[in-house]
Amino acid sequence: MIPALEPVGRGRSFPGSAARAARPGQGVGARPLAARLRPALFIALVAAAFACGPVRLVSPYDEAIDRGASEIHTRIVAFIERMTGLAGKPEGTYPANVGFYGDLKASLATLKLRAQAQGKNEITIALVGELATNVENLRKLHEMSKDAGLASILASPALSAIEINCAAIVKFEVAKRRGTQE
Repeated sequence: MIPALEPVGRGRSFPGSAARAARPGQGVGARPLAARLRPALFIALVAAAFACGPVRLVSPYDEAIDRGASEIHTRIVAFIERMTGLAGKPEGTYPANVGFYGDLKASLATLKLRAQAQGKNEITIALVGELATNVENLRKLHEMSKDAGLASILASPALSAIEINCAAIVKFEVAKRRGTQE
């Protein structure tokens, strides 16, 4: 007589299946080793692929920021040189040169906007902000000196701070450029 067969999964199984289930790793629902390792292998391969790719911690080189900082530096150095030569004269007073500070403030705002337009550019944004602060300090020194103009003793430390800021921006951009060439 042939035994009645019940579907698997309702508590009954085919004849002889108990012997197969008794072997380790061969029970009902057991998968071969390769099938069990497949997800882990996939995750490892994906992680390795991402680990080998370039990781950007800062924004790429921006020629406009590099040139902009250099041009601002040139304008400030020329202005301070001219103002120290005109100290004590009407042409060297703050009211006679207030327009320069307005133009410079606009250039710095544009430079900052350019830096903010790129992601991962917080360092450059901070450097441009520090430069703007030092330019504002120079403006205040010029304004406070009234009719005496911008004397060399006041302008020299302000120029040093501004030069440090401009150099930091340019050096950082040059370092970014070197990073993109490698």
